[in-house]
Formats: sequence, C-alpha cells, structure tokens
Amino acid sequence: MVNWLKDSNHWKHIIACFILSLFLGAAAGIAAGVTAEWKDKQWGGQFDWSDIIADIIGVIFGIGVRYILEWNILSLY
Repeated sequence: MVNWLKDSNHWKHIIACFILSLFLGAAAGIAAGVTAEWKDKQWGGQFDWSDIIADIIGVIFGIGVRYILEWNILSLY
C-alpha cells in the first residue's frame, strides 16, 4: 500500500478529492478525478485507473468526514 502511494501521485488524488467532496460533495470529487484523467489522455498520457481508485478513496473519506460533521452540527439543535 505504501509503495502504491509513493510510486505515483496517488496521494495528490486522494487529498484533492477528499477536500472537494468534503466541501462540495461526492459528485465534485469524482468529476474532478475523471476530468484529470481525461486531460492526461488528451495530452498524450494514459488514463490511469489506479488514479481513479485513489480519487474514490479520497471521496469516501471526504464524504465520511462531511457526514460526521453534519451529524454533530445538526445534533446540537
């Protein structure tokens, strides 16, 4: 797992999708990840499915934190 994060920019995908999904929702995180991969393919690179998996991991954590924060804030009222 550690090598998977070190070999590429997967950690950047996780962090970016975490932040986007935390503030804007899951659709924003997934859309940004897929758009980044599409851009890579358009500029001569490859569409990397492992980056998409990293995006999904970031979205899952972002939505999880968002849910916990919203649940705690709403329970105050």
